[in-house]
Amino acid sequence: MKRVLVVGAGIHGLVTAAREHIAKNQVFIVEKRKRIGGRGTSEESFGHQLEHGPHLLLKGGELHKMVKKLSKVKPSLRPLRPNKILVVGHGILYPVNNPKEMLNLKMGRDQVRENALRLISGWGQDIPERRKALLKGRLCVVGEGWAGLIGRLASTLEEVGVPIQTGMKITESYEGGVVTSKGLKIEADEVRMCDGAPVGDAIKVATLDVVLDNR
Repeated sequence: MKRVLVVGAGIHGLVTAAREHIAKNQVFIVEKRKRIGGRGTSEESFGHQLEHGPHLLLKGGELHKMVKKLSKVKPSLRPLRPNKILVVGHGILYPVNNPKEMLNLKMGRDQVRENALRLISGWGQDIPERRKALLKGRLCVVGEGWAGLIGRLASTLEEVGVPIQTGMKITESYEGGVVTSKGLKIEADEVRMCDGAPVGDAIKVATLDVVLDNR
């Protein structure tokens, strides 16, 4: 059994901690903010739920599988219907009842709709697998919000004895542990940096959805 310190209690950090626990390691999480979740948070405004950070969850993707595995309650997902999304000034994103417009879209001749597809599926990037997922209804809005998913992950970790310490900023790392801003040394066999800082291998992030691959 290894002592693993996870730095960052966002989606990446919580899932990393869950994986390490499943691997029978002793895990401890530290977060510099006073709240957990990182960019994956939600808030209500004038009766509407607003999401910060990632917005759409890929059904059947890695994060979805992890949440289903850890949580006793199935997450509520509402798939986006491309034939219900209106592109302002141009019409329905996926014009299923108009063969000519469908042909233009498939041939890449309809730049307005193509830009809308890229924006929704890949935040402006051309990510073919996510574009395909959107058109097949596999990109979903999380019914409980991202704060709900974060809560599921955090409560599951606490139930199995993985502590999460907030308000603890790491200022230095060394072989065998880290040092906090208050001078406290935390020893660990391995340190996983999941705080969003450009350290080590890049975390794969598919914009509106999060694809976690820390291997």
